Amino acid sequence: MASVPETQASTEKLSLYYRDWCGYCYFVKRNLDNFNVDIEIRDINKNPAYRNELLSATGRGTVPVLRRDFSDSRTEWMPESIDIIKYLQENYAK
Repeated sequence: MASVPETQASTEKLSLYYRDWCGYCYFVKRNLDNFNVDIEIRDINKNPAYRNELLSATGRGTVPVLRRDFSDSRTEWMPESIDIIKYLQENYAK
């Protein structure tokens, strides 16, 4: 795998919150191979802690949601499959 641009790799860790049976989640996961990025996949049905994290942060259990953890301790949550794909394309395209 090619290396991620240093600015992105050094400032954020990515996690994708999803459900197996979610078509929008499948759309995002299917496109991950198009990007130079490592993303932790977090199934909210298999791990209740992930669901609780999502609910606490966003107030909703809707997926997919991309969690961005920055080296300065900030966390940002990005819902919507199209927005997630667009963000990854703009920042992690091969």
